[in-house]
Amino acid sequence: MMTNNLNIFYRAVLITIICFTSTKAIANSDDSITNENCNSTCQFSLIENYFELLNKVGKQGSDVNDIDNLLAVMHDDIKYIHVRFNADFNKNTWRSAFIRNLNRGFYTKSANEEIRILKSIAGHDHYAVEYSHGKKNEIGEWVLDDGQLVVFGFTDGKISLIKELW
Repeated sequence: MMTNNLNIFYRAVLITIICFTSTKAIANSDDSITNENCNSTCQFSLIENYFELLNKVGKQGSDVNDIDNLLAVMHDDIKYIHVRFNADFNKNTWRSAFIRNLNRGFYTKSANEEIRILKSIAGHDHYAVEYSHGKKNEIGEWVLDDGQLVVFGFTDGKISLIKELW
């Protein structure tokens, strides 16, 4: 009888431990999902930040720190694709391409040149954005070049895909 009571006791303890562990795991997974959520407003803010940092990289006098600041806000598994130029970069290869262009003297935009978002459409964890490079004219009005299309994807509250379609 004593052995039977011990078995019941141990089973009860084991069931309690399993239930507690499962409840804790579920609670933790809910927290991580909440912390990783980034709704369309959050995603659009990330896109605006991306273009702001990209503007800095493109300016005359930019340096490797500007490139690293841009890439620091991207997901570690960022994928940059440019369909027209057959570019398919991860974070390291994209950094190398930026540095090559910097060393070749490609980043020469003046203070009155910038990229601006023209239109956007939110989707599930993606955003389609029409944007343009442009510059301010003599009277301070921003004049755009041709519009360009890019699709952004998001993972863990960060940009994880940039697919240029121009």
